[in-house]
Amino acid sequence: MEKVNLKLGDCVHFRLSNGKYSGAIISKALNYRGYHNFFFLITNIYKDQAPHFEDFLSAQTFGREKNNYLDDVLIINERFMVNFAGRFEVAANIQLNSEVYRFGAYRHQQTFPEFERSVLHFPKIDYTERKPYPIRFLIK
Repeated sequence: MEKVNLKLGDCVHFRLSNGKYSGAIISKALNYRGYHNFFFLITNIYKDQAPHFEDFLSAQTFGREKNNYLDDVLIINERFMVNFAGRFEVAANIQLNSEVYRFGAYRHQQTFPEFERSVLHFPKIDYTERKPYPIRFLIK
């Protein structure tokens, strides 16, 4: 198996099937049973061109105010990264302050179409406790 070169704090962008670009931050990289699980914190980036570092700094994610839970999180196990070959490009790396957030809801993904559906679905979720979190809030 080819080694995955993603690490905590990586700001990654990816092209959607409609030609637009979106972005996520690797907010956790957890080794479980010998495999890495990468936690992608999805942002509200949705652009015609690949996003840059500044786009990540001005982006937002969503979560719940109570206990600072972040909910727009997708997990990919490194065993399935072969299904995502060539999809992610690292734009920058930021130092995250893990003391200011916790993970609430998250979903495991095995294919890029599954990942893309989830990314496009997140902005449509509506519940009363949901609020935007500026990415700057998460940086040390």
